[in-house]
Amino acid sequence: MSAEVSYSISALPVSVVGLTELEEVRVALESYVDGKVDSIHSLDPRTQAWLEEQLQTYGAGQLIEALERLVTDAPVIELELAVVPTDEWREKLVIWFRHQVSPVVLIRLHARRNLVAGLRVRTGKHVYDMSLATRLQTATGNMQEILHAN
Repeated sequence: MSAEVSYSISALPVSVVGLTELEEVRVALESYVDGKVDSIHSLDPRTQAWLEEQLQTYGAGQLIEALERLVTDAPVIELELAVVPTDEWREKLVIWFRHQVSPVVLIRLHARRNLVAGLRVRTGKHVYDMSLATRLQTATGNMQEILHAN
């Protein structure tokens, strides 16, 4: 009896940003297995190239299992930005996080106008707030203390 080798995704293409794109890849791959070859062609060209490369090395079944595991196991970072990023900026953010944090990190992007400028990063229990709104609140509080002290 031969032991089946488990496949693990070591890196994601920059076009697969978060859970939504990951689910699109999984659904397209399942359709491909069911005989709908064109399902993969509906994906982003970079995602198509990555998927075709993975399929040459691993079986579709292994790849589907790996994608399903990735949904639950991959680190997820939430980015709150003051505005919706352009495609270029989104790609730069994804590339930075994939190089600095993990090649399979998934990112959830949120636009929060109340940040005024800057960003807030949430990962697990940690929040890193680099927004202008928070800096202004801190400065306003300090300014009120100074005014009341005189």
